[in-house]
Formats: sequence, structure tokens, C-alpha cells
Amino acid sequence: MSPTTIPGNFVLQSPAANDPLLDHNTQPSLDLQFATSKTLDDRVSGEPLVDHQRDVSSGKSAGTYVDSTGVIRTSKVNLLTYSEEFDDNAWIKTNVVPDTTVAAPNGALSAQKIKENSTTNSLHSVNISTATLMNGVYTFSVYAKASERSIIALNFTFANGTFSTSDSRAWFNLSNGTVGTTLNASDATIDPVGSSGWYRCTLVSGSFSSANRKVLVATSIADGSVTHNGDGTSGIYLWGAQLEEGSTASTYIKTTNLPSAAPRFDHDPTTNASLGLLVEESRTNKIPYSEDFTNTYWTTQNGVTDLNTNGVLNPKGDQAYLYTANSGSARKRLITANTTPGAVSFVFSVYIKSAGARYVQLLWAPTGFDYCNFDLVAGTPGTKGSGISNPKITDVGDGWYRLSMYVQNTTPTQVFSILAVDSASAAFAASATYKGEAFYLFGFHVEEGTFPTSYIPTSGSTVTRAADVASITGSNFSRWYEQSEGTYYAQASKLGINPSLQQTILTSEIFNTRYPEFSFRPASESPAGAARVYGTNLSVTSTVALDSAKFAAAYEDGVGATSVINGIYQGSNTVDPIGSTRSSIVMGNYANSFRLNGHIARLTYYPYRLPDATLQEITS
Repeated sequence: MSPTTIPGNFVLQSPAANDPLLDHNTQPSLDLQFATSKTLDDRVSGEPLVDHQRDVSSGKSAGTYVDSTGVIRTSKVNLLTYSEEFDDNAWIKTNVVPDTTVAAPNGALSAQKIKENSTTNSLHSVNISTATLMNGVYTFSVYAKASERSIIALNFTFANGTFSTSDSRAWFNLSNGTVGTTLNASDATIDPVGSSGWYRCTLVSGSFSSANRKVLVATSIADGSVTHNGDGTSGIYLWGAQLEEGSTASTYIKTTNLPSAAPRFDHDPTTNASLGLLVEESRTNKIPYSEDFTNTYWTTQNGVTDLNTNGVLNPKGDQAYLYTANSGSARKRLITANTTPGAVSFVFSVYIKSAGARYVQLLWAPTGFDYCNFDLVAGTPGTKGSGISNPKITDVGDGWYRLSMYVQNTTPTQVFSILAVDSASAAFAASATYKGEAFYLFGFHVEEGTFPTSYIPTSGSTVTRAADVASITGSNFSRWYEQSEGTYYAQASKLGINPSLQQTILTSEIFNTRYPEFSFRPASESPAGAARVYGTNLSVTSTVALDSAKFAAAYEDGVGATSVINGIYQGSNTVDPIGSTRSSIVMGNYANSFRLNGHIARLTYYPYRLPDATLQEITS
């Protein structure tokens, strides 16, 4: 296939300065520039082809990330289910039926016509229960396009289906793009989307005094009208419903059977460099009060004189707590209540900023005590106990560090504490001279695993962050994939080394075979933590341990395959490298396991085999 011929309805990409992946001789059919665009949009088609989910049902964490200013943010959440499937039973249809599908604002044939029946003097609508809403302000948005009807009403109403003068409601004209009558609404807006007649209609509620609510979209024949006579054929087009806390509509988040949080486009907290799409396994913070150190869950020992907020901001942008202890010989520390991470290995981490103290000690106490010291000036770990491994101190900007240590634990219940000490080599002792110097603290975190993941805030109970699930399937996959020949490219990095499992960046799995698979290898393999390209008749492992890598794998029926990691050419084989037809790719995991726990900066595909020299160039 010619390098300038690509399948589907795509436009050839212009060359980019210092970007060999977009040279005229290397035209991709898929180009996900996560680190650059900070979206799921494919640069070639301009459409969001990636399905991403992170379950936020049952009180799970929405997940945090670092924004471009170095501040920890919490992801936005779409509280609705089946956000594009109005024919699903989760959506209650009142005198309407979902009808034909048309192209949605993202180009996919996933928008539905909502056709009214012939019931007279009645409401014609779709609605979904939001009974789990807390009191407060919420924003409901949906993409809509006129068909025979050109006016819709968005509503926050009671879950029993009755209307009330306390409802929040607004009407929208899809012919001229204007907002009509509003009722008890903080705000209502209508914004054009592209040039095909689609609008995003947004309603911001008043403050709820009752959590028992539902959101509803109704067709209308006139501004301010709730009911009308249906004619059995008329309707509107709908797509992409979203409900979220707060007074602003965020970027659309697709959901299926569960509410979902937005994908996280993470940044380096010190340089603010964009790292790409963050993909992590599920983790739980076992500390129920990770930020409120005045709660009775926390206790102080032997002369802590001050534990309050003093105007310094923590990495989340809130007031940090200042810890100050008296000088003297007694051990002075801040201590958790009994915590039960279980008889498993876990990571203990906390954010610290010096307010005079140079050395701090993290301490855990199963039946005895074990510890690790950290130097807040040199930015290095110091002396540690025998039960501690892989201590790290990570600069997160503005004088803050994240301190962490891996504990190989056999005891179900522990207490955790933190204190200032005299030196990086200070051993733990019941009685010693501990300096009365101060430090700020934030974000206490205990999680099962071997390295720390993104911070999980808690405020009264332990909290779980669900795993990220990202894939491209169906027509979103077939539009750019070529079975007979092609080239995959990926650039990725990992958060830490998993001692027993591979960390998968990309795989295409079918019948227990996968090609290609790009992954970081477990510490148990040689070389420990290396990068690997794997697939049918194609397997190569890098010769050094890597925390980040650029991968490429090219294949062609009757010719064979080549794999390259960081510019290191590994040779080619002449065996059919593909086998069964592929229909999807998965990012960040293999078989719902072997999670990446890291960042994907870029993922690119070419529907032809690139020359070996080009593979080396684009991965160097």
C-alpha cells in the first residue's frame, strides 16, 4: 500500500517540525497524541475513537491527576448511565420511541431520533432517575438536533414523574440556537457543535433541597409548553447526555452501564510537562481521613504544640496543615488509629513540605516498629528498617515532596505515624533527642501494592479508585486498521516496577494470542523492568531496564515482522506474523489484568509496513 494512501475517509496529515511520525512518507491512519492534545481525539479523523471508562458507582473515587499548573485535580464525572443509548431500559420513555440512528457530533452513527407517538395532550419525553444525587447544584447537558420538532425542554424534576413549581427547567430552540423560557435555573445555554445542526444544550439547576430527582428531555411545540398532541412521526435527534456536580458543563464523558469519570491527562508536577493518558489499576486508600489531621482518627504524642492551617497551600491548592513539636527527649509524632490494610504488602506515602524540619521519619507499627527517614533538603531517603524497601522521595513542586516506602507486611492491623528526627540516619527509639522543628503535611495514603499510584482523597471512609479501561473496537477500529500489513507505534512511561506482573501498554488479543503487545516487564525477569514487544512470531526484550520507552512493530503478510525499542533494531522474521483477523486494541492492560500503571503519551498506526530504518528513526 502506498504511504500516502490510507483507508477510510481521512485527510493526509501535514508534516510537523521535528516529528518524523508525520512526514509525508509516513502517513498514519490513526494518531492519538494524548500528551499534546490532552483529549481522546484521533488527529487523523478528528474524532474521539477511544472508549474510556473508570467506574465511579458506589462511592468510588473519580481519580486525581496533576494539571498543567502542578495542582492535583479531581476528575469530572458523568453520573448518568448509557449516555448515548436512549433505547436502553435505564431511560424511561414516555409517549416516545427511539427510532432511526444518524451521525452524532463525533461522526459515529450513534445518535438516535426520539419519535413521539400519537398520544394527545401529553408529555413526550425520555428521562433517567438520579435518586443518588446529593443536595446542591448540578449541570445537565445533552446534544440535540432538530428533526420535525425543533424545540426541547430540559428538566430536573421529581423522580416520581410529577412536575412541580420547584423544578429547574429551560426550553431550547434548535432552529435558531436560542434559549427560551427558564424556570428555577441558575443558568441555561445552547452552543452550536460543528456545521451539521447539532447543539449542546445545558441546564444548571437551582440548589436542590431534595435528592430524589430525575433528569428529563421533552419535545415541545412551543416555548414554555410542556404537553402537546403527538402525531406519531415527529421527533428530535439526541446524543451524549451528561449530568455532573457543579455549575459548569465539562467535556463530554461517554458512559455505558456505569457512571464514569473523565480520562486523566496527567502532568509532571515540577516541570508541568504533559505526560499523556494516565492508566492505572484499581487501588484503595486505607486511611479514612487522608487530609483532616484534626479528626479524632488522628492522635498526637508527647508535646505536639500545633496542628493547624497556616496559609500555605498543599498540592491540591487547599490550606496545608502545619505540624510543630516541642524539643526534648521524648518521641513526638502524629499517629493514625488502627488501620487494617490486611496481611499484604503495601505502600505508605504522604506529602511533606519543610517548615524548619530537615529530616522526617515515616513509621509503621505492627507488633514492633519499622521506619524510613527522609532528607527534605537533599531530597533523598536515609536509613531504613529491615522491613522497608524501595523508599522514594519525589519532588512535586513548590517545596513539597511525596515520601513513600514499600512494606512487606504479614500483620493485618497497624498504626502509621510521622515525626521529625535529628538526622537521615536516626534509628527508631522509644527515647531520643527529636528536634522540635515543623513541617507541613497532606495526603496520607496507604494502598496495597509495590509502588504509589495517584493520590486518592478520603474524608470519613476508605475509598477505592476503579481501574481505567481504554479500548478501540468495532467500526472505530476497522476504519484505520489493515489486516495484511501495518505498523504500530507507542510512547509510554510507567509509575514504578511491579515485581511480579508485566505492565501492558498496548495489546490486540484474540483467541489467547496477542499481536502486538508492548509492555514493561516485571522485576522477576531478566533484565528486570525491561521493555518488550511481543506477538505471534515476534518477540524482543530490551537489554536495559526502562521507566519509559518508544515501541514500534511492523508486519506484512508474506514478508514478516520487525520490532524496535528506543531505536534498537532487532531484525525481522519471514513468518506470517498476524494470523486471525483483529477487531480491537486495548490500551493499558492485557486480559483485564497486567495494568500499565503509567502514561501513554502517543499511539500511532500506519496501514502499511514502514521500512526498518524508519522504525529506528521514529523510536530514537
